[in-house]
This record gives sequence, structure tokens and C-alpha cells, in this order.
Amino acid sequence: MHRLSPALVAALALTTALAGMSWASRAAASAPAPGTDGTAQQTSLEVFMSDAADGPRRHSFASTTGSVFAVVAHTNAAGERYRIRIRDLSGITVKVHDTDALRGDGRATVSVGAADFVASYKGAVATAGTLLRENGTKLTAKCASIPSGSEFEEWRKDMLSTVESSRTATTEVTKTLQAVLVMPDAGAIEGIQAAVGQSSATLGEGHAKLGDAKLKLQPATGRPDAPAACTLLGEANAKTIAGLDQGDSALALLPADTSGWRLPKTQAIYNGTQFRFCTQYTTDIAAIKNNQAGDTAASSSWSVGDAGPPALMFQSPRDVGEAGKLRLSYDGDADAMYAQTVTVPGVNRSASVTAFVTDAQCIPVDGVDVTLSVEPSTAGSVTPARVTASDGVVQATVASGNEAALAKVNAVVCVGPCGEGGNDVKGSASFDVIGTTKNPDLKIIPHTRLNPLSSVVAYRKGMISAFPKDAFSRSVAPGTTMVVRIQSGPGELAYNRTRIVNGRPVGDEQVIVLGKKADLLVMDNGTTRIPPGEPGYSYGNLYLQKGSDGEGKLVLSAEADGVSQTLEYEIASRMSIYLPIAAKSYDIRIPLPTPTRRPPLPTETPGAQSR
Repeated sequence: MHRLSPALVAALALTTALAGMSWASRAAASAPAPGTDGTAQQTSLEVFMSDAADGPRRHSFASTTGSVFAVVAHTNAAGERYRIRIRDLSGITVKVHDTDALRGDGRATVSVGAADFVASYKGAVATAGTLLRENGTKLTAKCASIPSGSEFEEWRKDMLSTVESSRTATTEVTKTLQAVLVMPDAGAIEGIQAAVGQSSATLGEGHAKLGDAKLKLQPATGRPDAPAACTLLGEANAKTIAGLDQGDSALALLPADTSGWRLPKTQAIYNGTQFRFCTQYTTDIAAIKNNQAGDTAASSSWSVGDAGPPALMFQSPRDVGEAGKLRLSYDGDADAMYAQTVTVPGVNRSASVTAFVTDAQCIPVDGVDVTLSVEPSTAGSVTPARVTASDGVVQATVASGNEAALAKVNAVVCVGPCGEGGNDVKGSASFDVIGTTKNPDLKIIPHTRLNPLSSVVAYRKGMISAFPKDAFSRSVAPGTTMVVRIQSGPGELAYNRTRIVNGRPVGDEQVIVLGKKADLLVMDNGTTRIPPGEPGYSYGNLYLQKGSDGEGKLVLSAEADGVSQTLEYEIASRMSIYLPIAAKSYDIRIPLPTPTRRPPLPTETPGAQSR
């Protein structure tokens, strides 16, 4: 959204202090820390991949690629160190590198190749295997002596924790061994696929028995069966040890030197013909503090493979979760776009749109033409309207039109003759164009009249509010001016102000009478307020009160962007009469009802005759 100018924000800080608004905090939150020379300095970081240490950004690499470079580009760095982490297609970390302290502007790089992948896989299997063997020994020892009574619960908790640790480690070993087979050059090694398959199957059996043992220790109903669990754990341990040995045998088939190997190709996952997601490599960086990596500071996704025909369109190389979407971001720090007819200075009237075109396996397609358009056409225009994708990336600018709109920008890549559309690749993004005022939405409380003699203080003046909206009932641009007038009839417009010292109100409220006309300003939250005047005061809302011209009916109007609205109103004194009622409490005694007994009615004697 367009923001009011910093000077106006500062002036409004005191104005809104008592109203609970937060102009100052929002301005301070975005301010960078001052540098040593007194100027504003802010470290900027980005991470990307390249085919050379000093090369350009690349989103994809050919299928013959064996190594790439991770690049951390930095600006205004102030001596921080960062950890670079590179993950493979299944999320396994294949490279970790800590940079030296980064200072000023420049770049830090580290290479990663197929040999790093293989080394990390071997290391991960060895680490998880050691844990599995240690856990197996521990579980066997604890099963040798099952306690009873209060000690059993502690024993059971420790057993469950160790079992879960083993289940996780078994999964990690299986996942890592499968990642070895994804390496393109591993498939040519005789016997490795069978060895990995055998190891995975055996580890799977061990994992299943660990799960069964867990259910015995923690049944959904009934009491834990520790002896049965221990029997299963013994069988699970035998399976996992056998599976680890088989996995070690599979890894032993790998050559000692894999530096000439190629990186695995990325691919898309489908449910039948329905696209689900892309599998990609990821690289991220995190600041190092106390020798520990913190939260991710920047990240990048990339792929390996040779592109086929265009088939999918995404928001960007990083956002490949949902096909058919474009990314649209408003320029600067704006969160809205305004029509060209909006006259407020400095409002945003444009947005950047990006698309990422790939083949059916999420490999970026280079050199294809993408046609962009805005719908409806009155909502704006896109420049250029035709863009050639570079490494899959398309960028353009959307400019607003003259009218308020609910719009979208469309992108299409023709596959075959344009216009037939059967296999065309498409994407879109929705956006709003906020227009000028179409409804001032003027309100006054109380709704029909004010009573200067009312015993209710709030009814002695009419509180005026306005929430100007565009043609689609959205708040118009902050900074839009509105004029409120008493067109005819009695009354005067006024507001209250209070002196503020050290953040606290001092003295009584002052009534500032404006007369028959008041200028208001639309704020960020869509409300209208008195523009800031003399500094050091908190300014209240506009209201109507009885003036020197007496009472009677009046017409109140509000005008913004040439659109006006009127309300009929009345100032009328009515004496409020209250009749107090004195009441006294009395004890009232109500006699309880007493039961009465009536003699029973005579009954006829059987056989007797009535007379």
C-alpha cells in the first residue's frame, strides 16, 4: 500500500499516540542500522549457483555436469561468517562449508561435485550404522533385565526413545543407499543395484519389527508386553545388522575416484498425468554465531538436465510448488497498485511480474517466447508484451490503467501453432488496481440528531467519520483529501486537541472550532482524520456541535475526488425528564396451603338393589 510521507508520519506520531496507532514503530522497524561513518548500512546477501567461481547466476546445468559452484554475493558485510549448505534431490546434505568473515562487497564461493555426493553418502551411512549398532547393543542389554514396579516406567521410556532412534536411523540408511543409485554413473557398476536392493529390503524388515516392538511397549489399549517387545527387538537387531553389512558391501563396489562422475538429473513427480511437484537441489546460507548456524538467511534452488519442450510455468525458480502461477510483486515497499487517475503524489502504479518456464521434468527452457497480457485490458498494460525466456526466467512490468479493477496478468507459451491452445503452457497472477473515490461513506453518530441538552454526553455532539471507497469498496489511497462541509443550516465543525509532554497528556482538552468546513486526510487504515497541525499535540476526531447560529435542520456533505455525499441532520434541544421512583422492600408472608380431607364417597355393595 502507498504510505504517507516520512515527514507526515512523524507529525502524525503524536496525533495518533492516544488512538493506539503505530506509525512510528512501523517506520523504525524498516530503518537500517547506522554504519560507522554515520550513514545507513545494511548487509545484503544472496546465494546462487554458477559454473565458475566468478561466473554468472545459473538456474540449471547440462546433464554432463560433474561439479558446480555455490556463490554467496554480499554487500556491506560487517565481518560475519556464514555456513553454506548444499542438499541433493532427496534433501540429504552433501556439502557444508563455513566461509571466512565477510567484509564489504564481494563474493565467497565453494565448489561441489559428484565426489562430494559420494563421500557424504558414505559418511551418512557410516554414522547412522554406528548408531544402529550401538542402539542394538543397548536394547539387548536392557532386555536382559526387565524391571518391575516403579522402575519399569523409566525402563519403558528409555526403551521407546532408543527404538525410535533406531527407526529413524534405519530410514536414513535406506534413503542414503537409494540416493547412491540415483547417481548416473553408479548404474553401470555391476551388482550394485542388487546389493542396494537387498540391503534396503533387509533394513525394511528390521524397521517393521522395530515398529512392532514399539506397539508392544506402547499399546493403544491394554498393558505393555515387555517380553514380547524384547523378542521382536532381538529379531530387529539381527535384521538391521545384516542390512548394514549388505549396505557396506554395496558401497564397497564404488570406485575410489568418482571425481569424473556426473550429477543426478532433476525430475518432476506426477500422479498419473497430474503434476505434483519438482525435485530440485537447494543451496542455503545461515549466519554462524557461537559456532552454530542460525536461521536460513538466503536460499536458491537449481536443477541438472537437458531441457525438452516447454510444459510447465511457475512463479520463479524458487517457487515451483504449483504450476500455472506467475509471481506479481508491487514495486518498492508497496502492497497495492493505484489507477493512473489517482492524484495522490507518490502512489505506486506498477508491479513486476515473473515467470519460470520449464519442460515436463522441471528443467528450465531457454529461448522460448512468452506472450503477456492484462485482463481486462482497461486494468493496465504489460511491458514488454512479448519476452524471450532466459534460463527459463521471464520478467516484465505491469502498469495500472485509469480505472479501478479486479484484474490478472496472463502469460502463454505457444506449443505448436499459436492460437490453437491445446498444449500451450499458461500461467496467471491476480492483482488489484485501486481507483479514486466512488463512495465517501460519510457517517455521523448519533444517526439522526444531536441534543445539546442530553444527559448522555455523547449525544451532545455528532461524531463524524468517513471511509472513502473506490468502485470495488476498497479504501482509497492514503493521503487522499476529503472536504466535509455544512452545506446549509446551523452548527459548526470542531475537534479536540491535547498537549503531549514526554508521551503523556498534559492539561485539559482544547476545542478547536473550524466553522462550516473541515479538511480531512485518508490514513493507511482507510479512516479519515484531521491533518496534523502544531506539533506537540494529540488531535481528536472531527465532530459537529451547536454553534452561534442556533438549532434546526442541516445538510452535511463530504467530497473526495470530485464525488460527494450528503446527509440530512438536525440539532434539537430536548429536555430529558426522569421520574425517580422510591422503593422499599417488605417481607411478604404468604400462608402455605393446608391439605383438606374429604370423606370417601359411598360405594355400591355388590348384589344390592338401589331403592
